[in-house]
Amino acid sequence: MRTQRTTPDQILTAALHRAGLRRTQQAYLRLLLALWLVIPGRHTFTNLARYAPTSERTHRSWAQKPVPWVPLNSALVLQAQDQQILSHTGILGVDAVFIPKHGQHTPELASYWCGTQGRSVRGLEGTCVTWIDPVTHQPIPLSITQTPATVPDGETRVDFYATVTLNTIVQLPDTLRSQLQAVVADAYYTKLKFISRVVNEGQLPFVGKMRRDAN
Repeated sequence: MRTQRTTPDQILTAALHRAGLRRTQQAYLRLLLALWLVIPGRHTFTNLARYAPTSERTHRSWAQKPVPWVPLNSALVLQAQDQQILSHTGILGVDAVFIPKHGQHTPELASYWCGTQGRSVRGLEGTCVTWIDPVTHQPIPLSITQTPATVPDGETRVDFYATVTLNTIVQLPDTLRSQLQAVVADAYYTKLKFISRVVNEGQLPFVGKMRRDAN
């Protein structure tokens, strides 16, 4: 007997239900995720309304409502594991996402390190925490948190990166939390402030790459 293969749409539907979202929010996210994949040009509210049966006002209204991205993406990982698409082990990858931006009125606009250019560049930055399957090498982003232009006195951006990583770990369901083997990141995060919090508070090993001038 041939086993019927589950389609991506069915996996997404099951994950949205598994995350405990309201039906109206599930329906909108299914529409939004499909639009992100197919519409040309910039993903503005006007462009979304041009290619969907919903108004620009509807898109703006939904954009103001919070989405539990970590539980939702965790449900997607669990659903993929149930379908034997992913293995039942994982590691967390942490890296920065940089978006070049000009002007003076964009919130959290500042100078951030851009690895591709090897220098600090003015724009926006976010910390992306990703679930990585070490067997299939498939990554699924769990959360992306925008870096603030200024941090509280006595703290650094490294403290912020560590807080974002730990907040993501806390929101993972127990099933995924027990599967985690380590947190991995590049030399930008291989600093004592980051490593100590991941090891001590997150109770996870850390794997990174040290800079040439590291002490």
